[in-house]
Amino acid sequence: MDAAIAAKISGEFLRAAFSSLDALLGSSHTFSASAAKSGDAEFLSRWCEQYPVWMHAQIVGGGAVALLWPMADAARLVAAVGGEDPAVRSGVTPADLAMLKELTDAVVGGGSSALSEMLGGPVQMLEAAASIGKAAGELGKLLGPEPSGIHVKFEAAAASGSVIFIFSQELEKRVAKRQDAGLTEGAVVSQAEVKDILTGFRPEHEPDRGGNGGHSGPLPENLDVIMDIELTATARMGRVEVPLSEVLNYGPGSIIELGHLVDEPVELLVNGKLIARGDVVVVDEKFGLRITEIVSPRERIESLR
Repeated sequence: MDAAIAAKISGEFLRAAFSSLDALLGSSHTFSASAAKSGDAEFLSRWCEQYPVWMHAQIVGGGAVALLWPMADAARLVAAVGGEDPAVRSGVTPADLAMLKELTDAVVGGGSSALSEMLGGPVQMLEAAASIGKAAGELGKLLGPEPSGIHVKFEAAAASGSVIFIFSQELEKRVAKRQDAGLTEGAVVSQAEVKDILTGFRPEHEPDRGGNGGHSGPLPENLDVIMDIELTATARMGRVEVPLSEVLNYGPGSIIELGHLVDEPVELLVNGKLIARGDVVVVDEKFGLRITEIVSPRERIESLR
């Protein structure tokens, strides 16, 4: 394991991951990380025993990453996303997997996208998933032999905790290969820079928590690493379930009742997930949507079910 490359990977990933978490929760986290350690099967088993909630993903082109959370910290995250009081949460259950998947998409997806410069292009996740209390062997299959693990401590206004960030040897080799070829800008760092990378970050301004779960304050630092990701936005006026026989009878002039009242707001979906509601407006002879409400994190989760 190359300490400088491991620090570069972990520093870039963690900064973007926590920025994404801040944006999702409307919070502000700071973190500090230990030096990376190579983890064999024994290490993985020990980590998985103490940190049984996983967010993990494979990366297109080779490599994998995972964030391992202790049960108490994962429970607080689930409570925050669901708009609950973290104090009443004692654990995470299979029923919470939808919320964990939402967190995984945002946190692991944001962290992975930050690796694009080191890997020479946009980074896509082949598969992202959340797991609770599974055997360490399953994580070993995902990460391959001798992955690198880093212990991370984080703090926020509401709570503090820890997480294990693990990345595969294959991912490290991809970065090292580009560095050897002189293609990875900034991949070679000094020991002093390694220390700085692992120190984490503290945003200059605390984001405001807007009503309805919105994020009305300034965005966390380093969020620009995921700003170029393209998402599909859809305005949904209504929906209705009809039998196939009725669909086959549709023709020019057919009228379909959507069950949507004229004065009801229209829903805005981003990548199929409910994000906001608003009123229909006309802009330069084109329909538009004026947002009147940002939905809460809980409603975003409920829209997935």
